[in-house]
Order: sequence, then structure tokens, then C-alpha cells
Amino acid sequence: MPDWGRQTVEWEVGELRGDPRVRDGGFLLVSATGPHAVGHVQERLAEALNSAFFTVDLDPRWVKKLIARGAADEAAVYVDHVVEQAGYILRSQHITLLMTTPPLLQAIVRHDDLVEAIDEKVVWLKLGGAHLDEDTRQILHEIFPNTRLLNVYGSTMVVGQAHTRVADSLDDPTVHDGRTPYLTFSVIDPDTDRAVRCGERGQVVMHHVSKSLFVPNNLERDTAIRVPAADGQIRNALTETVPVQTFGGEAVIEGVY
Repeated sequence: MPDWGRQTVEWEVGELRGDPRVRDGGFLLVSATGPHAVGHVQERLAEALNSAFFTVDLDPRWVKKLIARGAADEAAVYVDHVVEQAGYILRSQHITLLMTTPPLLQAIVRHDDLVEAIDEKVVWLKLGGAHLDEDTRQILHEIFPNTRLLNVYGSTMVVGQAHTRVADSLDDPTVHDGRTPYLTFSVIDPDTDRAVRCGERGQVVMHHVSKSLFVPNNLERDTAIRVPAADGQIRNALTETVPVQTFGGEAVIEGVY
């Protein structure tokens, strides 16, 4: 519903901590666009920030098919094709906000000129759509010392994303809180369906309850370590999310999204 869309955009603006430097600039989305929810929401975010919106489209399903049939070389050529397009925009435009996936950013940082362009222009770098481990996050902070990094976690199935908790230190792991009371998390042992203790790893269960959607107990294709919820939140927070190896009897292929 329209009010859920407006609220989602307000949350996305809030994730940027009210930083005025991302307004009135350029926003580059190198991700799935088109019919995907992320493309729709980010376009509305660009409008809210009064930013020129640039997109490089991505077909994540095609990449997963290539990987599934062992065509790693073809997948690599496709990634190079996407990075080449992003490079034209990063070099020529005043991009202050960049959103992409961790695998695509890892391909981008192999180009020294693009690393310089990002660190010189981009104020905020949003990563989502695929797993970002803590070691890689620390390395990215070193590569882009002048750019703020935001690791987002969400799900198309529940039409939303978590709130990324403000860390006291760069050494602290990323923690994702729910959006009480609409979007909340449980962390369970998949063999028993019982909640794991705080500090233990289990499979993520998401719950969406709003007038737009009712999807309780949606088992996700991720595991995470359970963390106590922030003050004012219900259920659990998550840290160190990673994809499961199999889901519904099939191997999980993360690909580039």
C-alpha cells in the first residue's frame, strides 16, 4: 500500500543518519532494478534526496543459472559487463550515494581508478542483496577511508529491510534490528524449531505484520547469530548473517544478488 512505501523510504532516509551531503547529488544503483522491489524503493529514495538517479541493471537469476551449470567464465564476463557500465557513470558523474552488492563491489575494487572515484566522490556506500562477511567489511573500510559504509539486510518476501544499528567502533560487528512492530526476527534451531540462545547461531525467521501484508513465521535462507533486541524493539536482533547451504532440498546459490 502507498503508506508502506512512504514509510519504507522514510526509514531508508533515516539510515543515512541525516547526512546532508547525500542530498542534491547523484545516486548510482548497480543492482537489480526493473520489477524488483529494491529498484522501486531506491528510485523513490532518490526523489526524497533530490538526487539524479542512475541505474545499471542486473539480472541476478541469469547469473545464478550460469553458476549452477558451472559456467563460471560466462558469469565473470557478465560481471565485467556490469562493472564497465558502472565505471562510465562513476568517472563522469558526481555520485554521492552508491548502492550495489558485495560481490559486485569486489569486482569494482579491482579497478584502481574506480576505487579513487568512489573514495573521492561517494559519501555513503550501501551494500545489500548478498552476504558481506565481517573481514571483508573491515577491508572495505580501509580501501574507502573517506566513504561511510552501510551494510543492509532485508528480504523481498517480507517487503522490507532491517535497521542497521549504529556501532560504537568499526571493530564492532554489524547488528540488524527489526522495525517494531511491523518487521521482526526470530532465530531458531531448524531441526527443533525452538529459539536458540543469545550468542548462538540459528536460522532466521522473519515476521511482517502490517495492513499492507501479513507474513508471519517466514523461514529465510539465512542463518545469523541471535543478539538481544535494542531498547524499544521486540523479538531479536541479528549479526553475522550468512546464507544456508541448502533450502527446500536444493543448493542455495547466492551469485551476485
